[in-house]
Amino acid sequence: MSGNEPSNAIRVVNALLTQLDKLKHRKNVLIMSTSNLTQAIDSAYIYRTHMFNMWGLPAQSAIYSILHTCLRARSCIHHYICRKWLSLRSLS
Repeated sequence: MSGNEPSNAIRVVNALLTQLDKLKHRKNVLIMSTSNLTQAIDSAYIYRTHMFNMWGLPAQSAIYSILHTCLRARSCIHHYICRKWLSLRSLS
């Protein structure tokens, strides 16, 4: 990691705040953001938001359902790719 990371982080935050200020006069703009480090969210960012909500972690059953769905989708994609590869291989 480079020694100038904190100054880079400050530049990123300042650029984000500048862009948020430019959006202030526009209507029907929705910006969603997430963070696992809620205590590190810049207060100037919170000040610029009109709605600030915090949700806790989902229930264990919801976490399981999300993971199960993702793994099942990944498995389907894997099987699809294998079938395509086998069908292409049989053509040659």
